[in-house]
Amino acid sequence: MLENKIKILHIADVHLGRDFNFSSKKVNESQVRKEEIWDSFEKSLSFAEDEGVEIVLIPGDLYDNDKITKSNLDRLSFIFEKFSKMRFYISLGNHDHLSPKSDYLKKISSNNVHIFSDFLEYREYKNIRIYGFSWDRVEYQKNPLRFIDLDKSYTNILSIHGTDSSLSDYLPLDIKYLEDLGFDYIALGHIHQPKKAGRLSYYPGCLEPLSFNNLGPHGGLLVEFSGKEAKVDFIKMAQRSYYDLDFDVSEISANKDLFKGLMKIFTDIKRTDIIRLNLLGRKSKNLDFEELETILKRDYSLIYIVDKTSPKINFQRLLAANKDNIIGRYFDYVFNNYDEKDQRQLVKIGLESFDLGDSYED
Repeated sequence: MLENKIKILHIADVHLGRDFNFSSKKVNESQVRKEEIWDSFEKSLSFAEDEGVEIVLIPGDLYDNDKITKSNLDRLSFIFEKFSKMRFYISLGNHDHLSPKSDYLKKISSNNVHIFSDFLEYREYKNIRIYGFSWDRVEYQKNPLRFIDLDKSYTNILSIHGTDSSLSDYLPLDIKYLEDLGFDYIALGHIHQPKKAGRLSYYPGCLEPLSFNNLGPHGGLLVEFSGKEAKVDFIKMAQRSYYDLDFDVSEISANKDLFKGLMKIFTDIKRTDIIRLNLLGRKSKNLDFEELETILKRDYSLIYIVDKTSPKINFQRLLAANKDNIIGRYFDYVFNNYDEKDQRQLVKIGLESFDLGDSYED
């Protein structure tokens, strides 16, 4: 059998239809973000078309069953038809498992789309056999599949949604075993970070990051086969990124210097990115985090400030100097009757209520 060259796009965990709960008061950022997922999906296919990709592998969680609507599925079918020169092979996962919705998608989709069944099967294209399996439930504590001997005269690819951990309830996969069967590429879904799980096994990660658990670049994998040899390149496709940033304020005593320090770490962050800023260390009473948040949100509408600081106060000195007045009694009561979480809030209230000046700052 002739060994030809072919390009494949491997994407997963797109989660079309997913809701986002942003607290931004600007334009409905949640709806905008939801639409961006659709936009990135379509752009990934435009990229694939421009690259001469012939096969698109989607191993699971293309959409969310509990959120996707019939009109969304019509839209998805239209997109598949728009890219009719490519063939789509879909292995459903825990979020988009077999259901009346997948039945409807099968019914309305053009003949360039194949959704795998709940048993291992394959489809042939040129000299390639693409094996796949779709979930019919939300959990698999054990791998239910029985694998057959592969015909090594074909390039054999497995597309499957699952985990590379034996302790998972989401279809635990023995990657080494699967590779030893003779697959030439294993297209995985479920893990949201790009990851190489074996010699020939890859997670592309989610196409667009969905939460602060999905840090770093996101996109898909461009897989170029020459015979049985696969060249795999990660392609960044996401429109936004999530950032979880730590910033120590211990050496800062004025908001002006706070802004300067933050601008240095925001250099490569886009205004549309989603940021969690964790303020750490010991905070001078002169720093105003509410003002900081107001100013930053002018440029970064989806920024969340988490105050993890402690006051830059010498409480031993404060208690000793105020043991016979209401200030000392207040703080003494707080430290002896509340846990650390409540103490943080009550100390803040105390410092805002009593005029302590700078005399107790270290």
